[in-house]
Amino acid sequence: MARVRSEQEAKSDKAKVRVNQDLVLRFYRELATMLGSGVPLAQTIDSLAEFSEDLRMREVLYDIHHMISSGRTLSNALSFYPKTFSVVGVSMVKLGESTGRMVESLTKLSVWMQRDQEVRKKVQAALIYPAFSLGLTVLMTLGLFLFVIPGFLDMLAPNRAEDHDDWMFVGYALYNIGQGHTNALAMWEAFSR
Repeated sequence: MARVRSEQEAKSDKAKVRVNQDLVLRFYRELATMLGSGVPLAQTIDSLAEFSEDLRMREVLYDIHHMISSGRTLSNALSFYPKTFSVVGVSMVKLGESTGRMVESLTKLSVWMQRDQEVRKKVQAALIYPAFSLGLTVLMTLGLFLFVIPGFLDMLAPNRAEDHDDWMFVGYALYNIGQGHTNALAMWEAFSR
């Protein structure tokens, strides 16, 4: 029972580890290349861990090497790190293990991950301008309601009971500005009729 608990605790600690997806993509590519050239799986992962520049990735790969050396399959070892290796990645590795076509499976996974990353980068780049515009619009609206409108109210406060036309003009002007009409003179002439 203690072994089961410690394994569950270890799995929950591993589940929190997150590694950059560029490094995961490189791992899959290098794994496919080395396996394709006939290097055994455990030795391949040990070599990839040894030459990894990223500390987290190195720790993950050494742990995966340890799990594989103790009898686990690669897909099972990868599944301990769900924030690092996606469900699709683990499934593709499992498919490669079951069909005996690990190199093909890893190559297809690498191509898919590359395309996925390119699409994500394009979407992020496409959303920068709208996000900036929306943020600027919110800030301008807040500025209008916090600074400009209170200034109008202070300016018109003494005449509040006597002259409702000024209040109506302010409301009319704000409405037209909101509709995109910015010519104040035309608004005044239209309102004065």
